[in-house]
Amino acid sequence: MRWFWQRRARTIHCAQPRMLRCATPGINFEATFTIEWRPALRTRPNLEDLVLSQTLARAREVAQLFPAVEVRTAQDTINAELGAP
Repeated sequence: MRWFWQRRARTIHCAQPRMLRCATPGINFEATFTIEWRPALRTRPNLEDLVLSQTLARAREVAQLFPAVEVRTAQDTINAELGAP
């Protein structure tokens, strides 16, 4: 449900997997994202690129906290941090 003043939700599908560095040296997590978001009433040029880059930056920060053996914990933490677990 959305209120009359809210814009329609937009979705970004990252077709290419992104590599997120983990706490274990030389090993990366492979992540794919589907981002659903609502833009503000005033939009900016390249808004989708900004949303994607900010999401990836925050996911990289969280992924660096976990070693490679805790891939499920890292996934759950990133999902909880960025939206729906």
